[in-house]
Amino acid sequence: MLERLFEYVQSYVHGLPNFICDEVTRRYTNFAGVAADGNPRYKKRLRHSDTFTRSLRFVGGAEEGSVEEVNGKRGARAVTRQGQRISAGEFGGDIVIIFGADAKPEMHWGHWEMYGGRQRAVFSFFVGTPVSKFSLFNCCYQLPDGRELQQSYNAPVRGLVYLDPSAGTIARLLIRAVNLPPAFHIKESNTAIDYGGVSIGGQMYTLPLRAVTFGRTDTQFNRNEIAFVKYRKFEAESVLTFTHSKIIGYGAAPKK
Repeated sequence: MLERLFEYVQSYVHGLPNFICDEVTRRYTNFAGVAADGNPRYKKRLRHSDTFTRSLRFVGGAEEGSVEEVNGKRGARAVTRQGQRISAGEFGGDIVIIFGADAKPEMHWGHWEMYGGRQRAVFSFFVGTPVSKFSLFNCCYQLPDGRELQQSYNAPVRGLVYLDPSAGTIARLLIRAVNLPPAFHIKESNTAIDYGGVSIGGQMYTLPLRAVTFGRTDTQFNRNEIAFVKYRKFEAESVLTFTHSKIIGYGAAPKK
C-alpha cells in the first residue's frame, strides 16, 4: 500500500493536465480590535472576518493565482490584517513536503477506518528536522522596545494519511506541526485536507475538495476553511509542478 502511495504522489505532481479551479477561503479570527491603550484585544471565540475567492490556474507547468472576489465584491484585494492568517500548500505543496522524494517520512501502520463511504487504510507519518520543509512564518511580534520581530521555522510534522488500499490515492491528510521551539510565537498549527474524485476534460483525478487550517500564537487563534470548486480544463496540456513549502502568516503578513 505504501508503494502505491508513493507512486500516486509522483503521478499527482507530474501527471495532471492544465486546469483552473476556484479556491474559496473563509477566515475566522479571535481578534477584537485595538483597545484605548493601543494594545490588540482578543476574544475567547472565533468570528468570521472575511471570505475571498482565488482563481487557481495551472498553465505551462506552473501554479498561478489571483484574487477574484472579496466579501462578494469583484476586483477587490485580499489583505491579511491584524489577527488574520494566510496559508498555502493545501493544494499540492503539503503532499510533496510529506511524501516527496526528499522527505523520507517515517511511516507506521495505524488501523482500518470507514471514511467517505469506503474502507481506508490509515498510516501515521513523521517528517523531522532538518528534512522538513513545513515552513511557519510569524509576523509581527512586538518586542518591549517597540521593534517588530518576524519569525520563521521549518517545523517537524506528524499526522495521519487515509489511503485507498488498492489505488494508493489519498482520501484524507491530517498534519500537525510538532516540537516547536519555546521562543517561537506560533504554538500550534494543524491542517486537514479532504480529497475526492474530480472530472477534468472527461477524465477522473483525485484532487483536494476542501481543507481546514487552525493556528494559535501566544494571544490569538485562527481558522481558515477552504473549498476547491469549479474544476475545469485549460486549453493546453503540460506537466504540473508545485512549490515545496508551506507558509502560514499571522498579523501584518504580506498581502495575498
